[in-house]
Amino acid sequence: MSIQLPDLFGILLAVLLLMAAWTDIKTRTISNELNATIALLAVVFWIVVGETLWPDLAVRIGVALGLFALFAVLFMLKMMGG
Repeated sequence: MSIQLPDLFGILLAVLLLMAAWTDIKTRTISNELNATIALLAVVFWIVVGETLWPDLAVRIGVALGLFALFAVLFMLKMMGG
C-alpha cells in the first residue's frame, strides 16, 4: 500500500482545515494567508483527483462565489461577523 498524490493533498488540506478550526477556537480569527492557502490547494487538489474544468470546477467555484456574496451582504448588514 502506497500513498498517492491525491491522498497527500487530502491529508494536507485536512491538517490545514484543523489548524484553521483550532486558531478560530483559540483566537476567534483565521489568518488570510491560511485561508488563501486552503483555497488554492483545494483547486490543486480537485485537479489532481481528476475533476474536469467544466462543469465540476466551474460549479464548485460558482457555489463558493455565491456563498461569499451572501455572507458578505450579511456581514455588511451586521447580521454576522466581528
